[in-house]
Amino acid sequence: MEALALDKPYLSRSLEETERLAADFFGMINPDGLAALYGPLGGGKTAFVRGLAKAAGVDADDVTSPTFTLINEYHGGRTPIYHFDLYRLKSPAEFYGLGADDYLNREGIILIEWADKAADRIPADRYDIRFEIIDDNSRQLIFSRVNT
Repeated sequence: MEALALDKPYLSRSLEETERLAADFFGMINPDGLAALYGPLGGGKTAFVRGLAKAAGVDADDVTSPTFTLINEYHGGRTPIYHFDLYRLKSPAEFYGLGADDYLNREGIILIEWADKAADRIPADRYDIRFEIIDDNSRQLIFSRVNT
């Protein structure tokens, strides 16, 4: 694993490269850290979560998009991972209706897809990861650190 530079674009040309970037990111994030994931549908957000979970020792087959359940929990690795998908959120206020405040107080890594849907509710001490589709196989990822 290599250290990722912040605010630098990384080009991924495959799902495997996206998963490798996620494994590198796992080496950076604290075991109780939070990352907000931004990007379009099909941008690679769930593939990224899968790669991070694999790096944490979670069975990658357990990682799916929680679009209908909104939150998936992955245990059995070095740290719990809580995977939020806010795509179906109708308002930012619904974020806490999910029990998000309970998750924010737990030990474990929190990954929030579609974080823009609850931007004013997500703690400011976090990483932001932006995904951009370049073509059918390529994605650009930019990692940033946000602090208060």
